[in-house]
Amino acid sequence: MKSDFNLFIEQKFTLIATVLGYFFLILSIGAFFRKSTLFFGVVFLIIGIYLAFSMVGIKVDNENKRFKYYTRQFFIKKGLWQSLIAYPDVSVLLVNQKQTTYSGTNAQVTTKSTVYKVYILNKTHREKFFIKEFKTEEKAILFAKDFAGRSGTSFVIFSPQISEASLSRRR
Repeated sequence: MKSDFNLFIEQKFTLIATVLGYFFLILSIGAFFRKSTLFFGVVFLIIGIYLAFSMVGIKVDNENKRFKYYTRQFFIKKGLWQSLIAYPDVSVLLVNQKQTTYSGTNAQVTTKSTVYKVYILNKTHREKFFIKEFKTEEKAILFAKDFAGRSGTSFVIFSPQISEASLSRRR
């Protein structure tokens, strides 16, 4: 039987918030040296741990054929178990992303990027759970094949079944 595994996906917060969390941890160490700032040290410690170590991940239990998409806060993983039998496929999808930023003078800057996202899919490929994002297709495919092998799922090309409602509109 394949072993169970836990996969870190990403930090829960942005890079700036995570760095701010580490900064609060450093401040808390400094605040513990003075008795008058001990309260602030505890507050900075709690905020720092929350910002720096909160993350999102997925845990796969191969023995019971289930997975949990979770959020880890204060080293406690929260999420609901779902059946892995209902999601037998793994696939890579190309996603074009676009972000527009406006300056104070209302000038806009638009950035476009292409990323490759790995998903676990149900049998009809209509429902999917995000697993991980990559900048190159090769890395995404390698990861998806490894994930499929470790979780007992199949690596497939994304091909959603056409619903009955769509078929009736085409006729």
